[in-house]
Amino acid sequence: MVTYDDVMRLDLNAYTEEARNWKTLADALTTRANDLDQKLMKLDGWTGASADAAKATFAGHRKQYQDVSATIANIPPVLSDAARQLGGVQAEVNRLVDEARSQGWAFDPAGKVVTPGPPPAPMANLEPDARRLEDAMAAQLERARRADAEAAYALRSLRPEAAGFAGPDQATVAAAATAIPPRSTAPAEVKKWWDSLTPMQQESLLYTHASEIGALDGVPATARDRANRTRLTELKAQLLAEQERLRSLGDRRIGRDNDRLADIDAKLRGIEKIEERLGKVDGKHQQAFLLSVDTNGTGRAIIAMGNPDTAGNLCTYVPGTGARLEQVEGEMARADRMVNAAKAADDATSTSVIAWVGYDAPQHPIWDAWSEKYADGAKKDLDRFQDGLRATHEGPPSHNVVLGHSYGSTVVGHTARYERLDVDGVIFVGSPGVGVDKIEELHLPPDQVHATVAEHDAIHITNNPHSYDDPTERSLDPHGPDPADPRFGGKPFASDPGTSSWPLGSAAAHSAYWDPGNRSLANIGRIIVGQPAS
Repeated sequence: MVTYDDVMRLDLNAYTEEARNWKTLADALTTRANDLDQKLMKLDGWTGASADAAKATFAGHRKQYQDVSATIANIPPVLSDAARQLGGVQAEVNRLVDEARSQGWAFDPAGKVVTPGPPPAPMANLEPDARRLEDAMAAQLERARRADAEAAYALRSLRPEAAGFAGPDQATVAAAATAIPPRSTAPAEVKKWWDSLTPMQQESLLYTHASEIGALDGVPATARDRANRTRLTELKAQLLAEQERLRSLGDRRIGRDNDRLADIDAKLRGIEKIEERLGKVDGKHQQAFLLSVDTNGTGRAIIAMGNPDTAGNLCTYVPGTGARLEQVEGEMARADRMVNAAKAADDATSTSVIAWVGYDAPQHPIWDAWSEKYADGAKKDLDRFQDGLRATHEGPPSHNVVLGHSYGSTVVGHTARYERLDVDGVIFVGSPGVGVDKIEELHLPPDQVHATVAEHDAIHITNNPHSYDDPTERSLDPHGPDPADPRFGGKPFASDPGTSSWPLGSAAAHSAYWDPGNRSLANIGRIIVGQPAS
């Protein structure tokens, strides 16, 4: 069923892009059939039983290509017609929204007119104009439902069976595809499922279900990397097509079009930086593995510097406020520096550091970062990701730590407290608090809890040193006391003081922990490989 929210979020460019992709495939199959025609013509002078068998085989393949091409060629018109109809619906819905807004009204997710104010409430006695708008919206939603149903019916008739192209192998692949475990499945169970598939089934899933396989904890890193590189190409193509469409509007772009275009431009910059890093392997950069990518919201990406399934030491780095796809270059650079710091501490054991931009991070240090909702929204994903690292690791167990910077430390703390992280240690860097009052609530031995904060880090304004002396003062700490305070009970380690900016500290010091030569970077490297910090 198509809802009001569906229409408002509808990406018509996706229909156009998919129609183009299916047409390209149909054209390629037609070309292949023509190639086989040429081969058959060259066999005219060849006679005998072997010749007859060869000609029959080529003719059979040619017919399959022709039949499938003809079937697939019917898909683009269906998608284009659906885009045309739904585009008309979307335009009319936007007009109705603008008309309602001019009256000070809005539509709720069900398409009903509501009055303004928090929270909005349905109008008890609708004015005639409001009733007319509701009826008009209902008519457009019904129009969208019909278009969607017609397209679905037409596409169902274009299955491979219609072209006689669904033999036993295709049925086997289809069965494997429908058995993909949901993302909530325990990673150990996902690993068992993946190992139970034949190589052909695995290859088929990587080709046909890249987005699902690439996001599934418990699938080995090499397979996830392949799936997500395919996904990255698809996402980039979608963003480029939408970027082109919005730019073509020129002076007709309205405010939200400009906002969307700026968002697309930013995400494309992030994708390009990921592509650059995936292609870079040298003395300072290990092979990178793309373990997840998503352009929804502010965008997410998980990139491992080195293969986590074979490394002896693993560190998952969780960034804080402002983390998003656009800023992924800096997070990858920090991960690379931590790999090199770990190598400097122990060159005999391999290390993989993962930039985990895998959650919706707060984007504003004042309006957003005080809230626990971002940490609570991330804790299950981070915990499942750690379980996935354990499930897919090869050989002896690795030494696994999770590092949280700034609000990322709050994410790590919430995950340890509520999900009980399966790790060998946590590292809190420049923390505003980790969501607990006492170290025992992290469910980790005190000697596995490491923390540092620079002398001039502006994060100090969120920490109340008196909370250790007077429990009633703890209400002034939005996320709990400073884990780098010796009274917390963990293992504080040294950092350089950073740039001073009296009296509140500096943002520069809050970001300097990975600067070359900073004592914190060397100490982080030691902790990653299981050595004591200083």
